[in-house]
Amino acid sequence: MNMMEVTGTSSRKVAPAHYILKIDTFSPVVSSIDKYESRVFEASGYKWKLLFYPKKTNEGIPNISLNLGISENDNTLPPGWEINAMVNGELHRFHAINSVCEYLHPYDDFTDPTSGYLKDDCCVFGVEVFVVKNQAKGETLSMKTEADILNTHTWKIEKFSELTDDCCYSKVFSNGGYEWKLELNPKGMLEWKGKCVSLFLEVHNPQNLSPGWEKYVRYKLRIRDQVSDNHRERAALNHKFCAAEQSWGWRDFLPLADLNNPNKGYLVKNTLIVEGEIIAFSEVKDFPQ
Repeated sequence: MNMMEVTGTSSRKVAPAHYILKIDTFSPVVSSIDKYESRVFEASGYKWKLLFYPKKTNEGIPNISLNLGISENDNTLPPGWEINAMVNGELHRFHAINSVCEYLHPYDDFTDPTSGYLKDDCCVFGVEVFVVKNQAKGETLSMKTEADILNTHTWKIEKFSELTDDCCYSKVFSNGGYEWKLELNPKGMLEWKGKCVSLFLEVHNPQNLSPGWEKYVRYKLRIRDQVSDNHRERAALNHKFCAAEQSWGWRDFLPLADLNNPNKGYLVKNTLIVEGEIIAFSEVKDFPQ
């Protein structure tokens, strides 16, 4: 049986509340008993017992050893059980592999008449046990990958040269429990306006999502080469979408000179084909689940 080991003492004026082991004839006990097991007692909903070793040698030094352990007769414990308990003011974790907590005190100090532990060859041991209920909250993070998701959304933009808005959007599509859309700026934006096509992946209706929402996404954006399959595609992005960053991509995705070059194959019959490919996304669940 493995055990946790604690060396030291503490003092108090109030007797322990849960169990007391009193030894009236300490000297004969030391010479006659190597180990004493108390009766089983109940504290904080579990069955316990005290294990007393009157003179236990540890690294060549004799000690008084008092152990608190879960009773083997406690049939209420489920497989894989674990108990966190405050024992005389200190937190200990009990489980099937490590079911005993040991307190050591030097034997010579314990039996010293000036220490106060022994009086008229009598001593008293006690224990208080308060189980700490596990109320921890947490989360479990996993990533869904290509094998788990429908990952590519294709957006065909016809009559591209007739677009007049600075910004246009694809139809909304669902992936990873969120709704998304592609955002395209035909003439670019900000410092790239008049120079490049800008392209982004954007969360649709983020105001409808729960406070503090966030989604980690790995994705690619591309404009298809409809002639030779030499598509314009940037390296995959890893981005955390959240209230502060609802849209992410490239302002300089494709130079307008390349877009309008018929040899590049991006514009065919005044049609542009844009794709958003979601490679992986995060999934967070409450823990434990």
